[in-house]
Amino acid sequence: MRLPWFSGTPTAWTTCMLFFQLLLFAGYLYAHLLHTFCKPILLGCIHLAMLATAALALPIEPSDA
Repeated sequence: MRLPWFSGTPTAWTTCMLFFQLLLFAGYLYAHLLHTFCKPILLGCIHLAMLATAALALPIEPSDA
């Protein structure tokens, strides 16, 4: 939904791929650090908080402007 705002050029696609690869790496790092340093009950609380935050941020819609 976002890519047409930036005309879908190869630069926009490359930027999106770089962004998603960085987010993937950050997710792996997040999982590794939590598993290494947190107790299981704290892991559940942190994951639920992250899921709630993501759920609140999801309904993003493009505007006509």
